[in-house]
Amino acid sequence: MVFTIDKVLEYTLRLALALISGLVIGFNREKLQRPAGLRTHALISVGSAFFTILSTEYFGVLLGGDPGRLTAQIIAGIGFLGAGTIVKRGFSVTGLTTAATLWVSASIGVGFGVGEFFLGGFMTVAVLLTLTVVKRIGLVLSKNRTRFIIELVQGKKGFQKIIEWLLENKIPAGSLYFETDGELVTISISVDPDTVEKLKQKWNELLDFKEIRSLEII
Repeated sequence: MVFTIDKVLEYTLRLALALISGLVIGFNREKLQRPAGLRTHALISVGSAFFTILSTEYFGVLLGGDPGRLTAQIIAGIGFLGAGTIVKRGFSVTGLTTAATLWVSASIGVGFGVGEFFLGGFMTVAVLLTLTVVKRIGLVLSKNRTRFIIELVQGKKGFQKIIEWLLENKIPAGSLYFETDGELVTISISVDPDTVEKLKQKWNELLDFKEIRSLEII
């Protein structure tokens, strides 16, 4: 492959923009102390761009192969890497957003790698807006919801009865989390204001469950 000054500058620009994009997205994750931060996102983005350049310019142009094969493997590879950031604790799952930002960083890197500067820049801005503005909207919406806290003795039977009771009474629940200290289980359920009144009307039914130690609406 013969490199001209123009080609070198163009490839350098593609890699530099991919690196900057990964750094910008990674900075957001780093501030929140997520498993994958600044360096991980930057390396994934610039690595994806480099693989794409090799795939299109070398394997595609020089060897006449399918330039999309190497790029397709990037998607699968990032999927495995992103899975490592996802942690499940009971009904609570964390790391999904970080896994998604790793995946989208790779796609942005591929975009810059093929020379799509506008699309790569647009996607970087779109991701940042999603991680900041959209997050704030979600926080505002969550403030309109109430937490229903149930404390009961350890054991699957009591937890199962609570879930069945919610379903039977058609109690619409949002996010549900639970934690245990080995003896007691604390269940936290997100409900809307209208559901609170329905819960109060059914309060005595829950108190009849011998496994329940306390109920609270906050």
